Amino acid sequence: MGKSGNSMVEITIHDKGISTKSEHVNSELVWSDVNAIEETEKGVLIKHKSGTNYLSKSHLNKDAVEYVLQRASLLRDTFSKS
Repeated sequence: MGKSGNSMVEITIHDKGISTKSEHVNSELVWSDVNAIEETEKGVLIKHKSGTNYLSKSHLNKDAVEYVLQRASLLRDTFSKS
């Protein structure tokens, strides 16, 4: 478990990417660094050039999950045109 384990983490999903803020970590993942987004039964895997992040659906509202999945659709469209 990382430093953020058992502490409050604020996640903001916006048009530029995903911001994560906690007592120990402040990070920004921009959409242009994302290679793939995969939905699982309990969350969303976000694969990017530095690794993979997981967002649990239990901590996100329906609109947030739908927005991330829309970004996945945009990624597929972008890669299919390349």
